Amino acid sequence: MIKFFRKIRQRLLTENKFSKYLLYAIGEIVLVMIGILLALSVNNWNENRKNMIQENKILTSLLIEINSQKQKLERTISQDSINYFSADTLMTISGPNDFKMINSKSFINLLFKVNDRRTFNPQHGTVEALLSSGELKLVKNQELRIQIAGLSGMLEDYREEDRTIENFLENELNPYIRKKIPMYDQESRKGYRNFRKGNYLISQEQISNLLSDLYFNNLLGYGRFRYRVRAHEGKDLLNYYSNLSELVEYETKKGD
Repeated sequence: MIKFFRKIRQRLLTENKFSKYLLYAIGEIVLVMIGILLALSVNNWNENRKNMIQENKILTSLLIEINSQKQKLERTISQDSINYFSADTLMTISGPNDFKMINSKSFINLLFKVNDRRTFNPQHGTVEALLSSGELKLVKNQELRIQIAGLSGMLEDYREEDRTIENFLENELNPYIRKKIPMYDQESRKGYRNFRKGNYLISQEQISNLLSDLYFNNLLGYGRFRYRVRAHEGKDLLNYYSNLSELVEYETKKGD
């Protein structure tokens, strides 16, 4: 093909048909440019197609990940409510009330629930990979990109509250409880969590002393407050997950 065009150019030059040669040369340049543009167009189309396939894979994985974390977070928020109401119940029966209204089993159960903290450990491999690899740019929806990038900040706010509760339980509430009531049966060597099975070492007098203790009540009040705050942070994070899930699902359906 190249030889064919070269022969045409040589014939036009030998015949001194310069104007025709010029037009031919321009036409040849136009044909070359058209060929280049077509090649670029095909290449761009192929690249866009690959990016679209990759984006769909990312969105599908992201949707599964988000919905999984939502379910785990919902269980944690539910546990926070139990923790909150357990602390609130213990505070309600303290003070001037008759402490005989609560037996050892009920007291231990409530105390156990105050300490039964459920930890939310989010697993966001897809989100982390998107942010670290730069593949976030493959997500065409700008609002969705912003939401994905902002998830880490929301998670850190929640983790901060989770760490606050952990420190409170380990460094304040539990050390104080260990000073006031027996925690272990020296014979069976089982902790107070096993008291629910019928082995209660704590006496009614010890319960009364603990519930009438101002410092213990202050600890319960602070714990109740922290569980309420974490539940609030959890609901904010849950709403963020829900909005993110809706955006991802919309983009996924749009790509089908």
